[in-house]
Amino acid sequence: MKTQDTGVARRFNALVIEDNRDFAKLFCDLLAVLGGSAEIASSAQAGIEKAAAMPPDIVFCDIGLPGDKDGVDFAREFRQDGRFGKIPVIAVTGLNYAAGRINDLRADFHDVFEKPIKFGQLFRVLRNLQLC
Repeated sequence: MKTQDTGVARRFNALVIEDNRDFAKLFCDLLAVLGGSAEIASSAQAGIEKAAAMPPDIVFCDIGLPGDKDGVDFAREFRQDGRFGKIPVIAVTGLNYAAGRINDLRADFHDVFEKPIKFGQLFRVLRNLQLC
């Protein structure tokens, strides 16, 4: 699924792995405002397949995904694939993790966003990665 054209020049391509359609659409709309385009995958396996078809500049991955792989499994598999080693993967979670668990997630992810996503937080990470 591509985000609709907002008239802003696309500067980066993102992959959003999220099983909640409404949240995925909202997330893609935020990325579009920041000059990005996004593909949506609703499972870890679909995310791997979409990344293989068109490698993104950045991945945002929900932790709680349906199927036999969660977001942590996705991140580990993604990082082990030589095609994707340098692509940042940001964890997105609606789960209320203790500070220690969030630090554990940081071992597998470039950063961790808690839902709801804050525009400023998204902007800062994209700016720091020189994507917008």
